Amino acid sequence: MENGTFDPNKIKVSVLQNENKIELEYFIVNQTFNLPTEKGKYILVVDIETDKGNAQFVGNIVVQ
Repeated sequence: MENGTFDPNKIKVSVLQNENKIELEYFIVNQTFNLPTEKGKYILVVDIETDKGNAQFVGNIVVQ
């Protein structure tokens, strides 16, 4: 029985605002990224390639 863990091979993080896509730097060492500093509404997209397949997280972000 698998416990649901996986090893990420590659993680890409970006935000979308209107029709603009901004690639964000992902820091592997501490598993973080910085959001844009410009105020507005964004769509956050995290693409993860793992040893067990691919996953994607999408969510709304508001920078105030």
